Amino acid sequence: GQRRELLDVMCHRPDPPMEETYWYGLARVSEQARAVISYAGELEVPALVGGEIAADRMRPWRVPTNAVIYTAELLDLTDADLVPGSSTDDATLTLRVSDDPTVMATGGWWNSINVTAGLGTVDPVMVLRDLRSRHVDDGAVEELSEWICRGAHPVDVTGR
Repeated sequence: GQRRELLDVMCHRPDPPMEETYWYGLARVSEQARAVISYAGELEVPALVGGEIAADRMRPWRVPTNAVIYTAELLDLTDADLVPGSSTDDATLTLRVSDDPTVMATGGWWNSINVTAGLGTVDPVMVLRDLRSRHVDDGAVEELSEWICRGAHPVDVTGR
């Protein structure tokens, strides 16, 4: 209905201008994400998890194979045990800095109503946009989309 139409409009807007850097690591991508969030915290740089890891925290569907982290500024992640990559093809983690201040603002709001056990995420619509950009057709996009349309009730993932 109306929620589905609004969600489609929101997901098909052009992406805001964004800088990206690509990183590769050998640890599980969830561990890479935790290391980057921790490192950003040490530097007092706001950071939120997006992509497959955030989707897994909201509506578990697949084992994440890459990480997306949104930060307020570009960071050198070599101190987080990652090495630079040249593209999304060889990256296990993508670091994004968006020119859109609502990315961090809506993520802050979303996390204020959720119990996220230390890993704050971007809002569910941003996560859905991340998943759609990966073009993986395993049902995860549809599952997350349905959950959002049903009301995206806050989740307690402290036990995960």
